[in-house]
Amino acid sequence: MLAAAQRRKSYTISTEAAGKHAASTESKKDIPDFIADYGVRVEEVELPLEEYLTLNAFFTRRLKSGVRPIAPDGQAAVAVQPADCRLHVFPSVDSATRLYVKGRGFSLSSLIGVDDPRTAAYQGGSLCISRLAPADYHRFHSPVAAVIGTCSQIPGPLYTVKPLSIGTELNVLGINKRECLELESDLFGKVMMVIVGAVQVGSITKTVEEGDRVEKGSEVGFFSYGGSTIVTVFQKGRIEFDEDLVANSSEGRETYVHMGQPLGVARTPAGPGA
Repeated sequence: MLAAAQRRKSYTISTEAAGKHAASTESKKDIPDFIADYGVRVEEVELPLEEYLTLNAFFTRRLKSGVRPIAPDGQAAVAVQPADCRLHVFPSVDSATRLYVKGRGFSLSSLIGVDDPRTAAYQGGSLCISRLAPADYHRFHSPVAAVIGTCSQIPGPLYTVKPLSIGTELNVLGINKRECLELESDLFGKVMMVIVGAVQVGSITKTVEEGDRVEKGSEVGFFSYGGSTIVTVFQKGRIEFDEDLVANSSEGRETYVHMGQPLGVARTPAGPGA
């Protein structure tokens, strides 16, 4: 049997090859090693392991009902984490460029699309950067109650989104393949989920359609095999992130969170001249 480090290395083959293998029935035999190598909590998994016929079927697994409670009950004005992830939050795009992407050409227009007219609505807005690792639950959810708006696709390569890579000259958040899904929320205004593919991610699959109404914590899609990131952009003045998340992020530390945990509270933006 291969050592864990050797097996992890075997997972880092090309995106196309990894995707094909993960979707094949031959890959079913890799599931036990994947669980052991990454410490997947099998007690949370929805189905018995023998029912997952491929590695990708296990990778895109749903969880048992109730293991990711949506917090807090009865408070619509609280946004929640969109995914199990390692998290950074930034009250403004400027604060993100100073620390997380080190100002190397990152901008909302590079993230959402240079020619995308939706970008204007998010100038001066807040960012939530959710980085998913291979062991994580890879379905992503709406952080707020909303109506699903338009979604655009931006082609690109699939570079890694590990923290050290994001700190280099390569602006992966604005270069990688991604989809920009807009949400229309009564309490939070417009919210943009930028779903960023990364190394070995064969596809991004949405499980909602434009015009669908979703509750806070409702599933909106999933990543196939590999690593990935979601950048959630709120309009200026529409959210106040939880203090502990801001404090960790300001010191360059990611916070590990589960989908459904609190992210921040809705704020009414100041009017002209305020």
